[in-house]
Amino acid sequence: MKKNIIFALCMWAGIQSSAFCQSNEIGLFVGMSYYIGDINPGKQFYMPGLAIGGLYRKNFNRRWTLKATGTYGTLKGDDAKSKDQNQNIRNLSFKSIDLDFTAQMEFNFFRYELGHEIYKFTPYISAGLGLMYFNPKAELNGTVYKLHDLSTEGQDITAYPDRFAYKRLQPTIPFAIGFKWSPLRNLGLGLEWSWRKTFTDYIDDVSKTYANKAAISAERGAEAAALSDRTGILTDNTGRMRGNAKNNDWTSFFGLTVSFLVGNNKPCDAYNSTFE
Repeated sequence: MKKNIIFALCMWAGIQSSAFCQSNEIGLFVGMSYYIGDINPGKQFYMPGLAIGGLYRKNFNRRWTLKATGTYGTLKGDDAKSKDQNQNIRNLSFKSIDLDFTAQMEFNFFRYELGHEIYKFTPYISAGLGLMYFNPKAELNGTVYKLHDLSTEGQDITAYPDRFAYKRLQPTIPFAIGFKWSPLRNLGLGLEWSWRKTFTDYIDDVSKTYANKAAISAERGAEAAALSDRTGILTDNTGRMRGNAKNNDWTSFFGLTVSFLVGNNKPCDAYNSTFE
């Protein structure tokens, strides 16, 4: 514990002492977004959607940066496209927006300064805290329905008093790896792959066991019951596994960044520190 406190104080002191060696960047992100969960248990880059966003960097020195991001992406999954026969039988699907906001600390492995003649590139890692909003939807007979409102696993249904509606606004823990390159003065390019550990298993509206279709139909309607169980099997699936509640869902972004220096910037050449 004492070592952690000492390390944190040293970090803070290093950042504060380099206050006159700072720069500010704003930029854009363009790439793809995808999710890993019950409908996509483990494939990276599976069924990706377009993702676009903005970023702001406060560069304290050539090693440490505070980064804020805001990204809009799309997430989707479809059991019918899986090679797993059990998923084909389950036959669930979804599509959702992903509004993602993060604050992260970046660490540059090499000294890096946007526009500098020598310190032009570096790999980096980052981690921090975030917030996401999602809203899964699915199509039935040509109509798109918001799955959250239909209680497809019995959430907020009288017959299931222990199942509650999930929150669509969720905290996340973001972390990333990337590469920065500054080919021109005041211009930075980057490639980044980032992940979000979430605290929900309902990004795809799939988590626990099948709820009783008659109970869902009575309180949410026939469409809700149909979307809760799309196996097409005439037998009652109530209580059978619909998803894996032991593992929460993940989201991911991969793409390119373009950033530019803005505001009053103070070059690092005037500063020599072990934190640089």
